[in-house]
Amino acid sequence: MLYKLVVFLHVIFVFGYLLAHGVSAAVAFALKKERDVQRIRALLDLSAASYPVMFMTLYAFITFGIIAGFQLNWWKFGWIWVSIVLLILIVSLMMAF
Repeated sequence: MLYKLVVFLHVIFVFGYLLAHGVSAAVAFALKKERDVQRIRALLDLSAASYPVMFMTLYAFITFGIIAGFQLNWWKFGWIWVSIVLLILIVSLMMAF
């Protein structure tokens, strides 16, 4: 039962991360068309306000994913290592850009 709760929280925090990250993506698309300085500032403030939520949910879904990995000893399978490598690669590339 505890494993199902941990996996549920992992998935919920993944969706939360995607929603918070989507705010920044939507702002990026909206900035291309915007010419009013006040609206640009408001959009950038909105994007900046989503960062704490984005990072909190990122840390939470990583934490719950690692906990779930230990609960059923998934570490002997290759898919969990591939997912960790992909996560590190994607986060690193996003930080670089």
